[in-house]
Amino acid sequence: RSFRNSDKNFVPYVVILIRLQKYAIFYDGEDEPYIFISYKHLDIDLILPIIKGFHQKGYNVWFDHGLQYGEDYDDLIDFKIDGSDLFVIFISENVIEGAYNPNEYMKKELDVALDTGTKIFPIFLHHVGLKGKYRMQLRGKHSIFLHEYDSKDEFIEDCITAFKEDFE
Repeated sequence: RSFRNSDKNFVPYVVILIRLQKYAIFYDGEDEPYIFISYKHLDIDLILPIIKGFHQKGYNVWFDHGLQYGEDYDDLIDFKIDGSDLFVIFISENVIEGAYNPNEYMKKELDVALDTGTKIFPIFLHHVGLKGKYRMQLRGKHSIFLHEYDSKDEFIEDCITAFKEDFE
């Protein structure tokens, strides 16, 4: 099984699992506050160090690395978004390429976050212009731009400062 962004790119699922095991940052509980992470699998190498930074600062994070083949993804994702305290969506060129694809899974996740009233925090991995639903739904949201930082640590600190408002 692989996750495709287009016919030209894919990241095999086993490669994603190997990378995730290195970080050991997955939260699967329900009792403590947690951040739901929405991302394109092609961006996994960019987001894992960021998620690890959130984890090291004491935040629980949930993202789809724990899904099992044959599991009802839609129900589990819906449940996890609804139970989260913050919905972080990583925006990249890979995301924008699928902006007009009605089957784009990240758009479905964003819809659930909006429907459930979950606080949404966009993180831009690159300088990109929003299109389609992303422009309509994320305009005006407090967001942060990775490409404007020279230091990953400073970026993480600024994210955490913004998160504190959402967790209090």
